[in-house]
Amino acid sequence: VTFFMMTTTFRTVEPITLDMPDSQSEAKLPESDVLTIIASADGRYFIGLDKKENRMSWLDLMAKDYGASFSISEANVFALQSSIGMPMNQLGSFLSMDPDKRPGFIQPGIPIDSTGGELKDWITFARLVNPSLKVAIKGDEETPYPAIKDVMDLLQEMNITRYGFVTDIERESDV
Repeated sequence: VTFFMMTTTFRTVEPITLDMPDSQSEAKLPESDVLTIIASADGRYFIGLDKKENRMSWLDLMAKDYGASFSISEANVFALQSSIGMPMNQLGSFLSMDPDKRPGFIQPGIPIDSTGGELKDWITFARLVNPSLKVAIKGDEETPYPAIKDVMDLLQEMNITRYGFVTDIERESDV
């Protein structure tokens, strides 16, 4: 029992629920070193990094670049988030929010515009924290194609030409 308690990694709560599209590919997402960019059906963008230690460094770099500061407790809350969808100017209030209210809070998404906006900065600093990151794009099956294309265009602009799409495995119908 002690072994399982010490080695178990608990799954964190996602800020949005996605109904991912099906595919026939059985390629697996890498176990580590993954940067996930999420495009929701309503046009919001989220980003996640897979290791707690990397998320702490990531937040520190973003804070320095944006002239923001976070308390140790806020940084610890950030490190526990699987992904985030908050503009930097609202991130502090989200991280200091009552823990019971945070899971139900609707995050507005990370801004993206023709120059990449904050999403570009999050990606840039994640790659500085861990240069061997693999990028995965995750979207709802109702996410409009232009939202996914905006992410792909941004990655292309940043010379990130290798990335994957997270999907569900297509199941055989019972017919």
